[in-house]
Amino acid sequence: MQQVGESPVVVLGAGGTRWGAAVAAGFVALAALGWWLSPGDGFSLLYVSGQLVLAAGCVLWALLRHRLDTVRLEDGAIVVLTRRGRTTYAWADVLEVSWRAASWPYAGGGPVLRIRGGPFDEPGPNAPAQIAHLPVFGRSASQEAVGSLQQAAKAHGVPYTPKLMELIGTGKRMPRLPGEARDCAHDRSRDSTRDPGRRSTGGAS
Repeated sequence: MQQVGESPVVVLGAGGTRWGAAVAAGFVALAALGWWLSPGDGFSLLYVSGQLVLAAGCVLWALLRHRLDTVRLEDGAIVVLTRRGRTTYAWADVLEVSWRAASWPYAGGGPVLRIRGGPFDEPGPNAPAQIAHLPVFGRSASQEAVGSLQQAAKAHGVPYTPKLMELIGTGKRMPRLPGEARDCAHDRSRDSTRDPGRRSTGGAS
């Protein structure tokens, strides 16, 4: 995480990469050990070893593929910059914010947004989505990124909910917040199509 100059722009990016690389190396070492210790018909150990190799590959993929990806928490919008291009989410359209920690099979953490839009949009009012897969590993790097995201959400009057996707996925809460109008999100989304700050996606850079 870094702040750009004197502007209120906070940039979320790769963090704890040494820890991530160490975890990947540990997975490979355990896989090799399991392969060496397994008997000729030891399918279970071989299966576990294969899963460890896949996990190590996902971590390394996140480190190599997404190491330059960033999420800029600007004054008027959240801007995602990746190899595929640039995507902008206006703060005025954001209904709720969360963070999803690095997990299988993506091995990359990142902000989760629930935004105004149609009933089938993703991210949308009914379906929060992770907008970036940043190689953020380790407790310290994760806490720093989450803290920056929480502060930005608070500054813009947007509720922050820990583990939002997990809560909805397990049925512990409905996607919409209590008292949130069902037609408001869609109507305001249609109005915002005339707003230049509305979400937009650029081409590959």
